[in-house]
Amino acid sequence: MLNEVNGLPNSQFIDSFKKALDTPDAYVIMEGDDGGQIYLSCPMKLVKCSEETLHILLKDLDTIAWDCNEGEGQGLFYEKLFPGDGISGGMGEEMLRKDYGLMKNL
Repeated sequence: MLNEVNGLPNSQFIDSFKKALDTPDAYVIMEGDDGGQIYLSCPMKLVKCSEETLHILLKDLDTIAWDCNEGEGQGLFYEKLFPGDGISGGMGEEMLRKDYGLMKNL
């Protein structure tokens, strides 16, 4: 999303779960608070569940982190990224790892 704001191409974004499964170096990113919270980042090669299950997990993480909201501001995205890349969020930048990254408060 930041690329759009800065007029840069969004070639790292993947538009579907299926494509993300088939894309080397793809990550799933779960966010809340309209990107203000990065809950989880995980290489797709480690994902062993359905897309529906990812959405359920996102809802659960959002409820834990923001129990006062009604689910607004949640986002589930797939991106081609590499360990060491950063994901900007309102609570700071999450650095991607080879395994998964989970927000400290969770």
